[in-house]
Amino acid sequence: MKDLKEWLKATEDQKLEEMADFFAARLDGYEEHMGVWADAYKALPQYLPKDCRKILDLGCGTGLELDEIWKMYPDLSVTGIDLSKDMLAYLKNKHPDKDLTVICADAHSESVRLCQKTRSPFTTDSAKCRAFWESW
Repeated sequence: MKDLKEWLKATEDQKLEEMADFFAARLDGYEEHMGVWADAYKALPQYLPKDCRKILDLGCGTGLELDEIWKMYPDLSVTGIDLSKDMLAYLKNKHPDKDLTVICADAHSESVRLCQKTRSPFTTDSAKCRAFWESW
């Protein structure tokens, strides 16, 4: 704890990096770096309801979870929200054939706004399911 306090004191005058800039600067090696979570990404689709047709992915990044979800649910409609326009562009380029809408925004604030505005796109019923998670 002493080391942490010393580090915080030594860096208190340094400007914090914006989250979107942080991810943009690390995009090239991001998927390889996140490979340590590969087993979790592969396991995730089994937790979605069998009749799932639409999900909202908060903090979707480059779509590492979506890569696996689309293997099980290839026709799934996804709305992905992320702070990084660079990550979203990467995701769109990686999956040009998917029903994918991306929104560059703060995931929490935008998801609340989206659900309040539309009232029903991510409710659980026979054609839709609610699946919220964060990628980090």
